[in-house]
Amino acid sequence: MAATAFFGHFFLGIGPGIAFFLAVIAPKSFVVLLSFFSAFYWLLVLLLTSAVFRGFVPLPSTQPAYAGALLAAVAIEEAARAGVWQMHKRALSVLQGMSASSGHSFTKLDELYLALGWGYGHAAVHVLFIFGSLLPLTAGHGTAYSTDCPQMSVFTVAALNSLGLGASLVALSVVALEAWGRKSWLGAAYAPLMHAGAALLTLGSFRPGGCTAAVAAQLALGLVNTWYAASIAWKQGGSSSSSTGGGSTARHSHSSGGSAGAQPLGALPADGSSGSWMAAAAADDGGGSSGGGAGREASAAIVSPRAGPPPSLRSRGA
Repeated sequence: MAATAFFGHFFLGIGPGIAFFLAVIAPKSFVVLLSFFSAFYWLLVLLLTSAVFRGFVPLPSTQPAYAGALLAAVAIEEAARAGVWQMHKRALSVLQGMSASSGHSFTKLDELYLALGWGYGHAAVHVLFIFGSLLPLTAGHGTAYSTDCPQMSVFTVAALNSLGLGASLVALSVVALEAWGRKSWLGAAYAPLMHAGAALLTLGSFRPGGCTAAVAAQLALGLVNTWYAASIAWKQGGSSSSSTGGGSTARHSHSSGGSAGAQPLGALPADGSSGSWMAAAAADDGGGSSGGGAGREASAAIVSPRAGPPPSLRSRGA
């Protein structure tokens, strides 16, 4: 019974986040590293927040006191998000420079992946703070109920609240960083407002019989924020794909004339090989010199090694 309660609450509160990490974050190695760095950054922010409030505990057991503490904590985190934006801008500048020097393009979809990494680290730390600390208690021989919420156990309420709040934090990171990037102050104001709303919804569990509605509203808010972030990614990804498609046509015509254009990061082969890259470089060298035909033959040999060396190379060997 204890193992069932432990793993049931674990998969309810943390399982969806792990599945999201494996499906979306894990295939991008740089985003994985960024998620870990983001988690460390937000851990420092939450520790700083708890240190600030240590001088004010114990708080009065009233909802206005708890609401004030939550809003103050949200304000500190949103101020810390400005630091995330500065680091995000710096990372974008470095990655765009590296992509340009290597002949690849850094798309808007790549930028959104970075914002997703920042948000996932933020959500992971919150889930560990809100629910991870309670999880060992579920391994006992009983459960705990609040007198104000007899419908669900304290652990179930914490698991569902952490699930909804975690989804909101991941989505709000994408929304905020994308809005700041295009200087949309209306969009930038969306994140702190939704963050404050999600935090205040947790107070519903302190009202008699209010936990059911509060938890449902928390999950609904998480879905709304996720849908909003997904719509931004869909629009940005669509525009990025269309611009990449136009760039591919232009690159094809340029490579016929002897110059290769920039390629998007997603155009690289999945196995990490760079055959098309090498072919373009060989064709580029051949087009810029008097031996252009030999350069094109060399590029064909690189792409298709089974075809053997080009005739010009065989004649030289002879």
